[in-house]
Amino acid sequence: MTKHKCFISFKVEDKAYKEKIQANKNIDMIDKSLNEPIDSDNPDYVMQKIRDDNLKDSSVTIFLIGSVSAEIIGKKEQYYIVAVELGHHIFDPCSKFIANLIGLTLEFSQN
Repeated sequence: MTKHKCFISFKVEDKAYKEKIQANKNIDMIDKSLNEPIDSDNPDYVMQKIRDDNLKDSSVTIFLIGSVSAEIIGKKEQYYIVAVELGHHIFDPCSKFIANLIGLTLEFSQN
């Protein structure tokens, strides 16, 4: 069976969930996720780097949907990332791959 190249899209607040997926030995995948922040304040550069290094050949994109997944909530430097990653996944006319899209709703408590 062929392993899928998986990109996990997440907000920094949900990093622990991403790490659980990565550590699970029962999930047979090639991990294309971003594990270290890109050292730049330029959002266009950051997104181009993610597209070039992580998204362009992934066959599955996994979106972790947590309590701060809304674009205007959470760390300021990430307010646009999930929307742009999703947009790239759906609308990239130059992509050679048709990636599968999985949305995982995370457990969280409301106070």
